[in-house]
Formats: sequence, C-alpha cells, structure tokens
Amino acid sequence: MIISATEIANAAAAYRTWEPSVIPFPSRRGRILKPHTISWARSAYEALPSQRDTLVLDLRGRIVAGRYFVPARLIVDKLLGRLFIDRIAS
Repeated sequence: MIISATEIANAAAAYRTWEPSVIPFPSRRGRILKPHTISWARSAYEALPSQRDTLVLDLRGRIVAGRYFVPARLIVDKLLGRLFIDRIAS
C-alpha cells in the first residue's frame, strides 16, 4: 500500500495542537463592557444543558440497535495517523 504525501500531511494535521486566537475584549460602541456583564454571560452559558448526555444516549442506542457504522477507511486512517505521529514523536 502506498501512502501519498497528501495523506501523510492530512494525518499529521489531525494531531497538531490547536491554539485559540486572541479574541479582543468585547465592547459596545467603543466602551469596555463591565465585569458583571461578563460574569452574567458566563453564568448563562453554564446554565445551558449539556449536549454530551444527549449525544451519548443517541450513540448508545444506535450501537445497541446495530445501526452504528464507521467505514473501515476512517478507522485505518486514524490508526495509521497515530502510528505516524508516534514515530515522529519518538
């Protein structure tokens, strides 16, 4: 099996660490927002229901029902990518 340079680059890109870009502090018409506004937004965000439980229940149901499918190509790509990255790291 021959792996092209593009496939190797794609595999390596999947394992690069992601660094968030700096986001400027929010303002309204040039005025800096007050700290209580930020804390209110954070508390509102934390009050949102977690989507993870819903996703896990859906996935579990699909696995039990036999409707969960992952193409072999995706599994092989992931395994080869991890092997490739492990070789680079050592």
